[in-house]
Amino acid sequence: MKYQLIDTVAASLYHFLGHKLLEQEAFTIVTKGQTTPQGVDMSKLYPVVDKSIVDVEGYVWQSSVHNWNYESGVATSPQPTVANGVYVNGAFKATNDAAYAHTIDYNNGRVIFSNPVSTDTLIQADFTYGELSLIHSDSLPMLVNNDKPEFNSSLINYTLAADPASIYIPCILMELDSAGDEPFQMGGTNSIHPTFKFTIMGTTQQYVDRVADLFISQEKKALCLVNAENWPLFMGTAGISSSYSYLNTVNRKIQIATLESVKYNRFLDRSELQKQPQVFAGIVRIEIFAVRN
Repeated sequence: MKYQLIDTVAASLYHFLGHKLLEQEAFTIVTKGQTTPQGVDMSKLYPVVDKSIVDVEGYVWQSSVHNWNYESGVATSPQPTVANGVYVNGAFKATNDAAYAHTIDYNNGRVIFSNPVSTDTLIQADFTYGELSLIHSDSLPMLVNNDKPEFNSSLINYTLAADPASIYIPCILMELDSAGDEPFQMGGTNSIHPTFKFTIMGTTQQYVDRVADLFISQEKKALCLVNAENWPLFMGTAGISSSYSYLNTVNRKIQIATLESVKYNRFLDRSELQKQPQVFAGIVRIEIFAVRN
C-alpha cells in the first residue's frame, strides 16, 4: 500500500523534534573503543536476528543505543558526527566495501550487511546518538495504556548495556494517539488533525519537565513535510546520505503543516512507576493540522 499523508506527518514530526533536540546539544559522540565507567564498549555492535530482514545471524548488528544521528551541519559546537561505515576487527570499512558492504539504520542504531559476518567478529562504529532515544513505540514490547506506564523491567537500563534489546533511559516513545479528517474548503479539499503522544521518561522529574517544555515551545510552529519513504533512514538506500540536513529539507519549502496544539501532563499516579523507582515520566500530546492536496 502506498504511503498516506498520516505517514508523512509522522515522519516529519519525528525529524522536526529530533532536530530540535540536536540544537539543544542533547547528544553524545562515540568513537571506536570508547567505554563507559562500567567498562562497556559503547562503539561495539552485537549480532541479532531480525526476521523482518533475514532469519539468519550475522546480517544485522545492533549497538546498545537507538537514535543514531544522521544530520550534518547542525549549528552546535562540537557538531554531532554521522556514521559512514564500520570497523571490522579494527579495520575501517565503508558502506560500499567489496567484502563488507552494508547499510546503516540510523533510527534503530544498527548496520545491516549485504552478506553475513561471522558472529565472533568484532564490529565497532563511530557515531553520535541522541541523549534521548526517540523511538516509535509500535515496535517495542513496552506500552503506555490509558496514560499509565506498564513497564517490562527486563528492558529498562540506566547505563549503556551489552543487551541490544534493552531501552536506555532517558527516552521518548512516539505513537499515534488519534486522527480525524474534515472538510477544509470548497472544492473537495480536506484537512487532517492527527494527535501524536510522546511518553517522556527520565531519571528525574525535572529532566522530564525540561524536555516537555522544549516540545511545548514548538506550539504553532510550521512543520515541513518530508518524504515518508525515507523513514526509517538507511544510508545507501532511499536517497539518504551522510550529508542529509533537516534544514536543507525545510529550505525546499515543500508542503507545510502546523503544530496546532501541544499539551503536557505529568504522571501523578506513581503506583506503576514504583516498580521502576528511578523512572519519572510525563506525556506530551501534539495535534497537527495538515491539508490533503
